[in-house]
Amino acid sequence: MKQTSDIKNASRVVVVLPYQGDRLLMQLRDFKTTILFPGCWGFFGGTIEPGEDPKASAMREVIEELGFHPKSLEPLEEEHIPELGNIFSYAYFCELTVPVEKLVLTEGLDLGLFTLEQIQSTQLYSKKLDTKVKVVPSPHMARIAKKMFDRVKNGKP
Repeated sequence: MKQTSDIKNASRVVVVLPYQGDRLLMQLRDFKTTILFPGCWGFFGGTIEPGEDPKASAMREVIEELGFHPKSLEPLEEEHIPELGNIFSYAYFCELTVPVEKLVLTEGLDLGLFTLEQIQSTQLYSKKLDTKVKVVPSPHMARIAKKMFDRVKNGKP
């Protein structure tokens, strides 16, 4: 059972899942010891700033991290995830309407488009590092990616 105080004290973060067709854009996190899951593939996003609502935060993060201005952001889910550092996550997804080559990665080591099956394999290939690198080791990653793909497939943004 979730404790109300745990949720109240959780860090508030947003994640953004840009997709193109049947592939999801993911970020290879920096190898910084000060961040959660350094050197792993994860979603784009970050901490919600004081006074900022989750959707505005999600828009700010995708613009800052990719130089991409989505036409819209669709809510996917809100979830308390204590096993990932006691965070409360607001997830959004959007269609990636520009080629990956036009994106400007300002945070992270690499980015790539991956299918759900690739994400579920827990290891994704980094072109920049020329090696496979693990996905953030949490069942949350594959579950939320599947949920997004199901929503897109069923035409329910």
